[in-house]
Amino acid sequence: MKNYQSILMKWQIYVIGMIAVLLASMVFMTTPVRSEEPDDFSDEDLSKIELLGKYVFFDKISDPERMACVTCHDPETGGTGSVSGVNLHDVAITGANPHTIGNLKPPTNAYANLIAPFHECNSGGLGGNNHCGGNFWNGRADGNETALYPNGATKHIGNEIFFETDGTPLDGDVADYAAFFGPTSDQALNPMPNPVEQNISRQGVCEHVASAKYAELYEEVWGVSIDCSDEVVTVQAGDLDPTDESDDEKAFDISFKRLMLAVGAWQGSLDVNSFSSKRDKALKRELDGIDVDDTPGEFPLVGLTDEENYGHDLFYATRFAPMEVTIINDDGEEEVVEKFSNCAFCHSDNPLTPGPGPKDTGAELFQLYSADDYHNIGTPPNLEIPGMYDENGELIDEDQDPDMGIAGHVDGLPRGFFKTPTVRNVDKRKGNGFTKAYTHNGWFKSLESLVHFYNTANVNGATAADYGITRCPDGVDTEKEALANNCWPAPAYSQPSALPFLVGDLHLTPEDEAALVAYMKTLTDEHSAKAPKPYKPSKKK
Repeated sequence: MKNYQSILMKWQIYVIGMIAVLLASMVFMTTPVRSEEPDDFSDEDLSKIELLGKYVFFDKISDPERMACVTCHDPETGGTGSVSGVNLHDVAITGANPHTIGNLKPPTNAYANLIAPFHECNSGGLGGNNHCGGNFWNGRADGNETALYPNGATKHIGNEIFFETDGTPLDGDVADYAAFFGPTSDQALNPMPNPVEQNISRQGVCEHVASAKYAELYEEVWGVSIDCSDEVVTVQAGDLDPTDESDDEKAFDISFKRLMLAVGAWQGSLDVNSFSSKRDKALKRELDGIDVDDTPGEFPLVGLTDEENYGHDLFYATRFAPMEVTIINDDGEEEVVEKFSNCAFCHSDNPLTPGPGPKDTGAELFQLYSADDYHNIGTPPNLEIPGMYDENGELIDEDQDPDMGIAGHVDGLPRGFFKTPTVRNVDKRKGNGFTKAYTHNGWFKSLESLVHFYNTANVNGATAADYGITRCPDGVDTEKEALANNCWPAPAYSQPSALPFLVGDLHLTPEDEAALVAYMKTLTDEHSAKAPKPYKPSKKK
């Protein structure tokens, strides 16, 4: 299988015929080579550390015991919010403590393990802000051994987990688990102790797992029993303050970190990142010589409809490299016009190139559909998020601003910039009546309305004028109200000057918008991870 290079240098490799994930620690590598899509995938295909992580992910480890990782990251909905009614209004998930709630839509965990650690990049020229990678909407799960911006980054899992309490190195090959260090494992450290999420202490997590039937998996993975004591460990994490004894890590901290590394390992498996969508299978069948046209492995694909193939071409067409389309004009004559959507400038692995247009064409086998950079597309504020706004639509607490974005991680940056999500599984849902929420604050409730926004958001532009779209008056705040009034509310934070070039005045017809939606729906994985079966302890105990 062919290696596909990435300027973002994703750092995960799937080995053909194996499920074990080999991640390179703290350096960026080539884009992955991965095995066949897992049509017959089972938990038996997981490594021990991945299986441990899966049990933790699906277990209701919270106080009270009513919330699990899967509550916010449901495989059946593409790794994001699992409750249609919540997506329709509140967007943020109620915590284990029912009197608490977050302020953002859960980002997808699918394909997140393929994201590079937070780093400076050169994507700022098109409206970004020169940062890429990391986990969370603002990238604060940095994934680096030394955080790029320590004051805003979360804690990091490092080599301290490879030592016993007294400083003795663990036996065996456990140091190989450093392959799973990175943003996704660092992200896993945060939801359980968070009072508005799972609301359980690190020691409480340790004790919960220690009493679970699958606890023996921990010993099989790490070669030691799980230690939930408060004994100070000899080898401390590198991102702690050595002068502050209250910052010292205890045995339970190390056990907790090992569990979260396992969660990160599972999120890097084919169980989560299956590459099993209609698009993936159609492309693979052409490359395997099954469904072949005169351009095997290139678009158009035999396995996609004409509308889906057209949507693909439009997805990758940009102002720099538009596609030419023959139309019948108002005079009834054929006319060649240029069309573009600019989608691939942000939703492709390699959006930058010395020449016109994105470097990727969409025919890459394992395209992730995100440059993992940060942009402000002008999303309106979501006034339905509970507890964030007063009756006048004003923020109650500036520090809890749902639209803060990367400014909450890196000092000095403007508000409103969020990490570009993948569009893989963007339409995955629990049936036709299930509502999904889109963008960081969930203001959009359908893929169709989001694409329409990208096309027409500049209310002073020619495209908005063609559709009769204006700026919404005060009191028209929700997506439903805006669509009914054929208007868009003002953005939470004004777009940078470069963004109107990319978003808001694209001159797309309703048929063009529908084709883009049709293509993105081909990116829905057929495989969904299922909750593991109840663990059966080995008889040796």
